[in-house]
Amino acid sequence: MISPYRFPDDGPIRFRRERDLGDVINASVRFCRETWREWLPALALIAGPLYVIGGALESFAPGWGSVVSASAGLLVAAGAFGYVRLYREGAEAVETADVWDEAKGLFWPTFTFTLCCVGVLVLLALPVLILAGLAGAGVGVGAAAAVGVVGMLVLLAALLVLYPYYLAGQAARLLDEDAFSDAVRRVHGLIREERGFALGTSIVLLFIVGFGSIVIAGTVAGLTFPYTLEGSVPLWAGVLTGLASLVVLPFSVFYYVASAFLYESLSARVEGTELGEGIEAIAAATGLGGAGGAARSEPPRPDLAHPEPPRPDDAPADDASLDDGPSGGAGGFRGGGFRAGS
Repeated sequence: MISPYRFPDDGPIRFRRERDLGDVINASVRFCRETWREWLPALALIAGPLYVIGGALESFAPGWGSVVSASAGLLVAAGAFGYVRLYREGAEAVETADVWDEAKGLFWPTFTFTLCCVGVLVLLALPVLILAGLAGAGVGVGAAAAVGVVGMLVLLAALLVLYPYYLAGQAARLLDEDAFSDAVRRVHGLIREERGFALGTSIVLLFIVGFGSIVIAGTVAGLTFPYTLEGSVPLWAGVLTGLASLVVLPFSVFYYVASAFLYESLSARVEGTELGEGIEAIAAATGLGGAGGAARSEPPRPDLAHPEPPRPDDAPADDASLDDGPSGGAGGFRGGGFRAGS
């Protein structure tokens, strides 16, 4: 497993910082709000045509349309995490070509991570299908239905417990780790120590993004559903579906950015800065730091040897530093709702 500090954290908003649920959402909202002029046009230009083409193909080649639309979704994920990497490196004036280069480099890791997760889902669902089939063959349709319902409830509970592993694991795989297994091992070690925080934050993010996406997608589905029942989707309906996916793009980017903040918050909550201090000490002792650091093949790591001074006891969790926004007068999410400011 490689160092969790493989990439720097030099953007104005720091990712590697201890946060609670509300802080993760606040930081994600602020990040998206302050940087949308760079990532939104780039990702819309990269994935937008594919979304529209995929939707149009649904009218006469549904299978291929789904493949094209899924590829567009993978490009959005790869581009979003690529932009996060550029931001963490302190890049300024990011252009579409920069995001495209990152998306191309991260497309295959994004695809393989998604494929592995689908494989896990199939393995979890397979016993439910087998038991329901056996019950139907031995007892009857009623027994098969009962076994299927119970099995689906158990499966949903298992997926809910595993969901933080998917959310933080994707960020770990695309930001730090070189293999799916490395990302899973690393995230498992983090979540084991902060299971409540990881699960609660993941569920809240799922509801936020899911609600926004369902409202938009549901509106479009209501317009195209009659044609779907007939088995013949007109071209205009397919294109409208593709455009709806493009409209949902900001929710998708927020989702991926929030997963990066969740992953780095877990790292900070569990590991603190001790590992970073050890790395800096070793680099200085071996002559790899300072002037000798230019010879390293990896990007320079952030200076973790000088943590921020402790906050006063009455200071909010997200203080007035550059990392998370303005001073206590600003509003923001606080677990149970959006705070109005103090």
